[in-house]
Amino acid sequence: MLAALARRLAAAVSPSVPPVVPRRILFWESGGLGDMVSALPALRALRRAWPGAAITALVSPAGARLLDLVPGLCHHRYLFDPAGRHRGAAAKLRLALRLRREGYDLVFSPGRGEGAREQAILAWLTGAPHRAGFAFPGEPSPYTVSLPLRADRSLAAQRLDLVGRLCGGDRIRRPPLAAGESGSVPMPPPPEPSPAQQQAARGIVARMAGRGPLVLLQPGAAWQAAYRCWPPDHYATLATRCARELGARVLVVGAPSEHPLLERIVAAGGTPDIASCDEGIDLGTLMALLSSAAVFVGADSGPLHLARWLGVPRVGLFGATDPRQVLGAEPDALRADLPCSPCYLHQPEFRPGCRPVPVAPCMAAIAVPAVFARVRGILEGGPRARSTRCHGVRQ
Repeated sequence: MLAALARRLAAAVSPSVPPVVPRRILFWESGGLGDMVSALPALRALRRAWPGAAITALVSPAGARLLDLVPGLCHHRYLFDPAGRHRGAAAKLRLALRLRREGYDLVFSPGRGEGAREQAILAWLTGAPHRAGFAFPGEPSPYTVSLPLRADRSLAAQRLDLVGRLCGGDRIRRPPLAAGESGSVPMPPPPEPSPAQQQAARGIVARMAGRGPLVLLQPGAAWQAAYRCWPPDHYATLATRCARELGARVLVVGAPSEHPLLERIVAAGGTPDIASCDEGIDLGTLMALLSSAAVFVGADSGPLHLARWLGVPRVGLFGATDPRQVLGAEPDALRADLPCSPCYLHQPEFRPGCRPVPVAPCMAAIAVPAVFARVRGILEGGPRARSTRCHGVRQ
């Protein structure tokens, strides 16, 4: 219902770029952990562009947990939970009316994917005179300021482009870039885990056998896992080769709900150097665990974004999504060269032509030897050095 209303109202909105001097800003990021990580540069840019404005962040539960670790970017934080308390049109309408009463001047709402039209109409219902978001292909935009969503540019950079459009292109002052970092999107410094979180991470690693370099595997994903995850048997083969041929300790991490998946990989590995962790650790402990890894391997999910932010050497596995749009110019992203991949470019319609049984063909086609070669190259490249991109995301 909301999507149909959005299409009707879009035709009545005349996009423009008037001067914007907001006093109250609503920053709306409804995505998961990885989306929130890549949204941080835009949130910081809004704060710097209008330091006198009060910023409220409307974010998912995962996004809220991240913002709790990065203070100073917003003044207030509300939860947006479309799978829970905001499920259904009536609950979303109540939320929009509540936001309308709060009187925002600007809603920054770079919604993508299946919920993009709903988010656009909810932004309109807040009554904010200025609304910025991504345009829909072939349709008038319901936003007053919009840009087309590109497949060949990182989402972090495109969110910053939106802020720049709001500012007339001359209000964002990016900090100087490090040598070799031309074209990167500056990230806020990652938060430092607490002593208790660091101790918890050390305790998890200490339970493992062996003393080799730590390889962290993340086989699951919170959204559209069948289209984004590598086959468990591939992970098991990779884990076995890392342990036996490279002398590595391999830790397979995931949520408590992913326990069967993790145990399947560990059991198939057949060596005590492979262990699992599905203890439901908090975000700070996960970041401490990532920081202790020599290399991280995982699909397009939140932990991959965290590893990149922390500067941890990594191998990202992509199928339905495009690494250029998700991460930018990521040299350690792997994808199979299939004509149907990528099929999901964060547009409102997602209708892949395949049935993932049990995983998508584009993920299954990523060969274990190719991933192992990347891991070997990282581990045999000498003492691990932090990535020079730890505070920047390539466009």
